[in-house]
Amino acid sequence: MKCFERLVSQPIRDCLPPSFDPHQFAYRANRSTEDAIAITLHRALSHLENRKSYFADDTTVVGLISDGDEMAYREIEKLDRDKTLKELKEFKPGNPKVERVRILLHGPVGAGKSSIINSINNIFQGHITSEALADATGGHSFTKTYKTHYTRDPSNPTYKYAFVFNDTMGLEVDKDKGMPPEDILLALKGRVKEGYTFNPVSPLSENGPYYNKDPSLGDKVHCLVTVLPIDTLSLMPKEFFSKLRKIRLNASDMGIPQVVILTKVDEACQMVKKDIKKVYTSKYIKKQMETCNAQLGIPMNCIFPVKNYHKEIYVNNEIDELLLKALKHMINFANDYVMAVADKAH
Repeated sequence: MKCFERLVSQPIRDCLPPSFDPHQFAYRANRSTEDAIAITLHRALSHLENRKSYFADDTTVVGLISDGDEMAYREIEKLDRDKTLKELKEFKPGNPKVERVRILLHGPVGAGKSSIINSINNIFQGHITSEALADATGGHSFTKTYKTHYTRDPSNPTYKYAFVFNDTMGLEVDKDKGMPPEDILLALKGRVKEGYTFNPVSPLSENGPYYNKDPSLGDKVHCLVTVLPIDTLSLMPKEFFSKLRKIRLNASDMGIPQVVILTKVDEACQMVKKDIKKVYTSKYIKKQMETCNAQLGIPMNCIFPVKNYHKEIYVNNEIDELLLKALKHMINFANDYVMAVADKAH
């Protein structure tokens, strides 16, 4: 057995992407040898997403064809980037009591929450930015405090567009680690003040200085976004999905709309890595979207696969298109919510 391990260990390590910690399967909780083998097999066999590629075993040969517009599982409509940007820049909430719609991002450590904020800001600024500090190594959450991120007009930096993002500490499976779910629920209600430092073992207290006792509609969250890394989605334990599901149900009880953003599509599928436009023809991407639908109960039309800016040093229209489609839906859902609140008030 030891001889076999020595023979296969190096080829397996060669298949793992450089972004993975080489010790993550050996020393991280809820990670086993089976996890390492599963993700390595996925990487090794991802070529099956390409047209005319084959997999052979002892009994059969199966050809998988998944690329090409004729196989797209979601309607692909070419986005007019400039027109969409103009609409988003000119957007105003339908409720006069709300100056800007508020979008809250939450999800596991290393999912790319801060990178989404930066990537969207890149589009509006026309260059790579670092509005929300992000960490490329993962492990533990890089975001520690509750902060509102604005998107500004590059020609007039004092002017802020009518949508904001709030980033949160990463969620973890262990109870004493990561973002306390109680704090997420308080943030949804507008109870968390700007600058609050998250404490994994002690949620915000009603008597604390950062507890907002009288939140306005503008302080509350108008759209909840769950950010998940699609390349490791299949390795997430059921307990983690249960934690996300409970948060989603609480948000639903408050009437807050929800969206799921699946990041790292280029790391999950080689076909998409070669051509980002094929994100909606990849069977693997579709399967992971269906997993989110089944585990969280989020409708398929509220799940958006995207690629964040990571290695790029210039903005890219194809990356922007996926992000803008997701952002447009987030803002629409948030606006629907604040308008529904206004309707109830009359």
